[in-house]
Amino acid sequence: MTTLVAVDPADARREVRLGGAPVTDPAKTLPARITEAAVDREREAGHSRIALSETSTRGFPAVRWEFEEGSDRGPKRVAATFWEVDGVEYVLYAAGPPDEWATTRELLDVMIRHATP
Repeated sequence: MTTLVAVDPADARREVRLGGAPVTDPAKTLPARITEAAVDREREAGHSRIALSETSTRGFPAVRWEFEEGSDRGPKRVAATFWEVDGVEYVLYAAGPPDEWATTRELLDVMIRHATP
């Protein structure tokens, strides 16, 4: 997977990511793959799912996964949106301090509005 990471220069606890990679198991649907990943992560200490739901992104079926977990910079809240186009799975991700979630969530919303394909 190719993933680009940008850390907020004003607050290193906040970051966004965007990436894409060929689908590794085309026999599984996108929701099935992301649900499997979520269940695996929930086995880790300190990881707590907030939501996992099907949605759409830029007109394509998508999955939104939100969770909280610990990090070396303290607790963080994360939201990621995954969608698939022509055998490539894309992801947009935003993470930041739980008490500043509105700011971090807006970054993800902006990325979703402008992401292509």
